[in-house]
Amino acid sequence: MDLNTTMKWLQSFKKELDGACIDGPPCPNNGALARELPTDTPHNTDRRLTEFQLGIGGCYSTRREIPQEGASNYWMQSSFELFRELSQEFDWPIGKETGKGRLIETHPTYAFKALLGCELRCVEGIQRLRLDPKGVLRRKRSDIGKYQRLELLRQLASESGIGVDDATENRWRERIDWVDASICALMSYWHRSGRADLRAPGDPGEGAIFLRIPSCAFTLDVETAGQHERSSQKDSSGSSSPSSAGPPQNLLDDKKVPANARILRLGDRRPNGATGTDQLTQLDTIDTVISSQDLDEVWLPVGSPVPGDFSKSLDSVSGRLFLAWGGCLRASLIVNDCRVGEEPIEYPYPNQNPWPFNQCRCWLKVERAFECERKDFLVNHGGHWKRGFARNQTSLLWAVVPE
Repeated sequence: MDLNTTMKWLQSFKKELDGACIDGPPCPNNGALARELPTDTPHNTDRRLTEFQLGIGGCYSTRREIPQEGASNYWMQSSFELFRELSQEFDWPIGKETGKGRLIETHPTYAFKALLGCELRCVEGIQRLRLDPKGVLRRKRSDIGKYQRLELLRQLASESGIGVDDATENRWRERIDWVDASICALMSYWHRSGRADLRAPGDPGEGAIFLRIPSCAFTLDVETAGQHERSSQKDSSGSSSPSSAGPPQNLLDDKKVPANARILRLGDRRPNGATGTDQLTQLDTIDTVISSQDLDEVWLPVGSPVPGDFSKSLDSVSGRLFLAWGGCLRASLIVNDCRVGEEPIEYPYPNQNPWPFNQCRCWLKVERAFECERKDFLVNHGGHWKRGFARNQTSLLWAVVPE
């Protein structure tokens, strides 16, 4: 619905409403993050403090300038307008911190992640929240991701004494938008009820993303952490076909150990990392690929030279790819497609491009991505598995990374 239709619909039962939660920001950022971080930070500072704290990047970053029509973040303009109209029409103050206001903001995917656990850490003096630290929640448009969200909604409804009828269940199954709307409605209900486990990281001057972080994380009946959604390619007889780009066998403690992952190192000498452009830092590249999992398809640009058989080499390790920077692994990915060209090729899904450019020589389709911080990996050093990176190693490496 457009803004006018939405407002007319809400006005039709105005007396029954006591507040609302919107999936989108109330206003552009006010520079709070840029003021908090040092000038030489490797992080993108043109976003709100709340987005930095949650690791949100790409087209989900709320920039300081008003988004223009045609921009990847133009959808935020609708959010700005909805906050303004609801605030004026219903005389609702905007809640930019816990315990205040009647109009609040959440991010549905991060709201679901927060229910599955949270780890806190300090990055350059700012608290960062790693939600769903085990990477259990899958992309919302995948079958298993939708199932997980429905299961969590059922648990939340039962906990709150809210009955879920067949019509509601059918809506959830038919459209993921109904699922997102339901977690927004619950967030508004929790906020107005004064739940003690509600959190709103961010700066009160520019808005905060409301989350519920329970002291005891919710669990899912189907444990999906660590399972790979990528299966080996089959030949016509149904058996797995061998890969000509299979991983090398190397010695560790006198045993032959095959590689089980690839590592892509984001360059230290220039701020563009794996993308091959000057528009992204290494850490913003990681935030963007992780926070873009709500899109129909997510493709990671790789500017570093990759071998022609890169796709087969990913097949041989079940699509496990880690992004590394600063001496450790920063993101865990499952990749299920690879497109490489001698010349730059267009982004494969142009209508939902989270990157600030449209062309790159290599695009990787990412089925799953979550943040990590690991040093328990081995890479090849002169024919043997050893810990850590050697000087002048290539950007693309075979690796052994514990499951």
